[in-house]
Amino acid sequence: DTDIYPFEQSALLASGNRYSPRPEFQSLTAYTSYLIQRNVDFLKQSAPKTVFFDIAPIDGRLAAFEDGASWPELLTRYDIADPSHFLQLDRRDFPGSYLTTPMLKTLLDFEEPLRIGNDDDSMIWAHIDLQQTLAGRLLTALTKAPIVNLEATFRDGRVRQYRILPAAAAAGFLLSPVVENRFDFLALQRPEIRAYLSKNRIKTIRLLPQPSIIPAYRNRVPVTLERLRLKVVLPSPQARLPQARQTPDRNARTRG
Repeated sequence: DTDIYPFEQSALLASGNRYSPRPEFQSLTAYTSYLIQRNVDFLKQSAPKTVFFDIAPIDGRLAAFEDGASWPELLTRYDIADPSHFLQLDRRDFPGSYLTTPMLKTLLDFEEPLRIGNDDDSMIWAHIDLQQTLAGRLLTALTKAPIVNLEATFRDGRVRQYRILPAAAAAGFLLSPVVENRFDFLALQRPEIRAYLSKNRIKTIRLLPQPSIIPAYRNRVPVTLERLRLKVVLPSPQARLPQARQTPDRNARTRG
């Protein structure tokens, strides 16, 4: 049984693999706390034997906002190989584990910079709890949720903005290092190449709401930072060879 992240279900079906979808089967539509947690619980209770995985965020989102709460489960329950089109994750006989240790808990004003203290190159797990005002809830009900961007300043001076998915930010996500492609995700599990991600480590962040006549969110935003540590005994390089599965081809499509 197989699943595929973040979408590309048609390619998986065309490949002939047996499809075992998570409850919210496309990561881009897991945008409420309920749907996000259902996908996490699915991996804990019914993890498919194989997962094909890629990074493909939409709408300028941080990739970790699309099923990012499931990433610790994927990184500890699976061995990761690197086929051509997707990472292939093969379920481990004995799952690893992960733990988070507190770093910082604060209230952050909009546009206020927050320094991310990850000088030891650890992975930083964050919870950002954007709380809507009454006016913000009305705007969401009538049109759509007002946009807030996460501005990240990297160690090398680069500055990028990512659209925040509020429920995903509150549920918890990998803030630093920023994962921009599937090779970055692979490096999270491999201590011997994790230094490759140093270019993606964040120095400071700011929360930037789009200009609005009516304040849609409370100005002081609860932010929690934690260090994320994986406890995984990696197999030998020979044992990392992927099990026999037909890798999905993006150019393939199911008929009719």
